[in-house]
This record gives sequence, structure tokens and C-alpha cells, in this order.
Amino acid sequence: MPYKKQQHGDDVAGRFVSEMELLKKEHPDIWDKVGISSSQFSHIKAGNRYPTVDHLTNLVKHYHYSGTWLLTGTGDRRNEPATPSVEKKLAAIQEQLAKINTRLDLEQETGGNKKGNKTRETGTK
Repeated sequence: MPYKKQQHGDDVAGRFVSEMELLKKEHPDIWDKVGISSSQFSHIKAGNRYPTVDHLTNLVKHYHYSGTWLLTGTGDRRNEPATPSVEKKLAAIQEQLAKINTRLDLEQETGGNKKGNKTRETGTK
């Protein structure tokens, strides 16, 4: 039985083709990142093939598409990545929290006294 050519519309291949065409305008390196040749893409676009799992995975990974949306057409189209500035701020906050926790641990170990002070039990400084 010969292969029946598929017309892609609102299916995984159709979504893949339309998003790749949109992205290639802004991202000339998209072919390498997604791991697809122009020949493979032409076959998918013509309805002769479907994108591979690797193609879909790379599109999700590198361009923050929702895997659910690509496969089913439901849900949000894109997963917005955290921006580098937000990530840097989060890292700085985590670092500050770690320092505060360290200080609190030290204070608990020493009974809350500052350096140079002797314990209250002796009554001296």
C-alpha cells in the first residue's frame, strides 16, 4: 500500500511548520538548534513526513514552546523563560538568605551574644 500524503493543518506537523516559519525570520540558526535540514523541513511542509520527537523536543527546549500545545493544540503556546536579570536577582536573594541563615545559626549556637561579650551567667563583658 503506497504512502498516503497528509495535508497538515491543525495537527502537530502543521503547528511545527507554522512556528518554524515564524522563527526562521528572527533566528537564522534555527535549523541547527532544532536539528533539521531544509530538505527534511520541506518534506514535513509538503505533508510527506512528520517532525521527529527530537525536532519537537529541540523546539520546546530552545524556543520555549509548550510541548502540550505542540502535540495537542491546547493550552498556552509558549512557556515564557525567566529572564537573565530575574535569574540574577533570584541568585542574589538566595545568597543573602544563606548569609542570614548562617548568622542566625551562629547566634543560636552562641546564645545570641555578639563577639567579644561573655555570657550573662558570668555577669562580665
